[in-house]
Amino acid sequence: MVKDVRLEDIDFRSVLERIPAITYVSQIADPDRGPLIYVSPQSKAILGYQEEWLDDITLWDQILHPDDRDDVLAESSESHRTGSQWNRDYRLIARDGSIVWIRDHATLVRDDDGRPRHWHGVMLDITAQKQAQDALLESESRYRAVIEQIPAITYVIQSDEPGKLIFISPQVEALLGIPAERWLATPGVWASRLHPDDRDRVLAGEAESRESEAHYSAEYRLIAADGRVVWFRDEARLVRDPEGRPLLWQGVMLEITTSKQVEEARRESEAAYRAIVENIPAVVYIARPDDDSTTLYVSPQIERMLGYTQQEWLEQPDMWMELLHDDDREQVLAAHDLHNETGEPWRAEYRLIAADGHVVWFRDEATLVRDEEGRALFWQGVRLDITDRKTAEEELEIAREELEMRVLERTVQLSEANELMMLEVEERRKAERSHKEAEERYRTLVEQLPAVVYIWRPKGTLAGEKPAHPDTYTSSEIERLLGFTPAEWHSRANFWLERVHPEDRERVWGRTVEVGRTGGVFDAEYRYIARDGRVVWVHDRATPMKKDPSGKPTLYQGVVFDITERKLAEERLRKAEERYRALVEEMPAVVYFWRVDPGVGEGVTPYTSPQIEQLLGYTAEEWVAMDTPWNDRLHPDDSERIIDLSRHCAETGETFDAEYRLLAKDGEIVWTHDRAALVERDASGRPRSYQGVMLDITERKRAEAQLREAESLYRSLVEQIPAWTYIESAGGGSRRPRMLYVSPQIESILGYTASETLRDPDAWKKRLHPEDRERALAADRATEESGEPFDLEYRLLARDGRVVWVHSKAVLIRDDEGRPRYWQGVTFDITRQKETEEELRSWYELLMSRASEQEERLRETEETLK
Repeated sequence: MVKDVRLEDIDFRSVLERIPAITYVSQIADPDRGPLIYVSPQSKAILGYQEEWLDDITLWDQILHPDDRDDVLAESSESHRTGSQWNRDYRLIARDGSIVWIRDHATLVRDDDGRPRHWHGVMLDITAQKQAQDALLESESRYRAVIEQIPAITYVIQSDEPGKLIFISPQVEALLGIPAERWLATPGVWASRLHPDDRDRVLAGEAESRESEAHYSAEYRLIAADGRVVWFRDEARLVRDPEGRPLLWQGVMLEITTSKQVEEARRESEAAYRAIVENIPAVVYIARPDDDSTTLYVSPQIERMLGYTQQEWLEQPDMWMELLHDDDREQVLAAHDLHNETGEPWRAEYRLIAADGHVVWFRDEATLVRDEEGRALFWQGVRLDITDRKTAEEELEIAREELEMRVLERTVQLSEANELMMLEVEERRKAERSHKEAEERYRTLVEQLPAVVYIWRPKGTLAGEKPAHPDTYTSSEIERLLGFTPAEWHSRANFWLERVHPEDRERVWGRTVEVGRTGGVFDAEYRYIARDGRVVWVHDRATPMKKDPSGKPTLYQGVVFDITERKLAEERLRKAEERYRALVEEMPAVVYFWRVDPGVGEGVTPYTSPQIEQLLGYTAEEWVAMDTPWNDRLHPDDSERIIDLSRHCAETGETFDAEYRLLAKDGEIVWTHDRAALVERDASGRPRSYQGVMLDITERKRAEAQLREAESLYRSLVEQIPAWTYIESAGGGSRRPRMLYVSPQIESILGYTASETLRDPDAWKKRLHPEDRERALAADRATEESGEPFDLEYRLLARDGRVVWVHSKAVLIRDDEGRPRYWQGVTFDITRQKETEEELRSWYELLMSRASEQEERLRETEETLK
């Protein structure tokens, strides 16, 4: 054990004047701190003042930084009044005008009777530390601002405690009406706010993603505090520690209610049109205008009518031609070729052979759909089963033929009339062939300084051995700091080193050896383990006092300050900065900062998070280094619209919110949902900077495109067939049926628009022909009561007064429990057919009249011959 240096051997003045800090003594008389009766010479080096302190009692007040003066003077007065220890960080303005951060510790020294004598204090220059701390604070603040200002909710969940939120950004309150503090304090808030219809699916997906550690992505609804339903797109990924162990889940939630509403409306539209097409009592189809009449689409009713499934029909595009009845094939195909050439609407009646071999008569009507340049695209058509009508017509034809035979059998004299009648019948048949973010004093000064003062002789250090550190002197402040008396602290050579925290020991020892050899200044921050086990952070600074002839240091003077509170604060700040940085740079979205250039109304992007590489293939450094990366990568079709929107926001300060395409580094097209909010304005109030977030929505856009195509297909099917379709609510009891939908073709047939028809609940009744009203209303009531299909031919009055014959068919659509929902129907214009039938009837009656006349003449002749 190395023997301590005797106290009488210590030059305490030297101690005070060599420690790397300013020591001072102030009178107690003046309650406002002064006058000072001693200031160590270090004040000259640090602040540029020495004798001035003793000559001017107001110097300290004068050089206090203006921003700190009021608070510091108030706290100083309070400390003098109460006698409590003074401990404060503040700024002083040095002689050369520079700003120096000071950590000032002072203790009230009392006489043996307990009366106040002097204040003894020490000032440490902590400017460098403050600068580092400010930089850290700025960094933390910047990243916090990023998280708290991007127009999306970011969150962090503990990986080993499913559902335990450890952070959620404040935007959650604006979107859902529930403060972030409540989300963090109350486990299970998220799950409890899930929409009932999404809960099982979302919880199962979240559990599966957590178990597999795969990227989580979902769209779902949450119920806000006020009951609103809010849609979110939620993306999260697992963040691991340096050893690869799961650490936490980092996620971002973007509110997508508006886009979901649009998507839902589109889906409902597609479903409505699909329902119309697949429920009308007729076959709807699309065919190419080619020689084979290739089928592109056929509605599922084809199976009910002919026994062939929709798939079978599409797998054999020309099945229609194959199933034509032999007796109709030549004539129908010839007419089909003619209509392909002329583009005239197609109307025809013919027979098809069903899967079971029976014959089905159809009325087929189609129109040729053309593009904007007039090129033929496809035939849009509808086929109606008219077998019952044809059967009745055939029976009538048989009856006619029988009658003709009787006439021929009765007289050869009617041959001329019979020939005429046959010509008329042939003419009739031809007409029927057209259908979707002082030593004692100085010793007292030393012993009562609120810091540990020590003298150290680095003997062992030069030999490469562990030194007795310190082997000369340590002030009694060591007991307050770490709980060990000076005697205990000197009990063995390496006691001090043993109390250094294990994680700092090697570093501190290395620095001790280095300054023992070189004579440099020892300056380090490290941890000690106190007697009671506490971890105490210290700032240890020592400078060489003596050197041997060779220039090697033989004695060091040092001072140790307790900086635990500062370190704890810095650690909290560092963790916060790391957390917010992680939130920004690991969320499954690109975060960026956009500064507006007031000269051009556009701007630059000084920061983009690294996720840009995942999205577009460019590193964040590459992206920021480019002059106008965003503008240059906009898809040509979106460029003008999006640049105009960004300029508008740069001028007005409005939120930028858009969906558009970007071209990735490899040329791929990436759809993004980009939302940026204004976070700063300049002195004139003009928008200065925005904070934004971009999400990859490529997959959703692909799905929407498919949905639009489907909706377009079914809308086209409904609105281009040569008949009008309608949906009417089901009546019953006190419910009055009302029209829910009418396709636009009604205008071309009756002259009334679809909107006019929907506005007037009684439109259909008003347009019924007087002679058919009772019959049509009776049939409507009967089918409403029975639920049987509605099938009726009757007359309607058009806007211009024309009488229009229609054939209307409708079927009742029921829900899963069998309750009536609505009627789905289709109405055809059969005026031309009726006119033809009327002409035939007239010819038939004329024929019958002539036959009767001939028969009468024959009878008269027979009578004469008798």
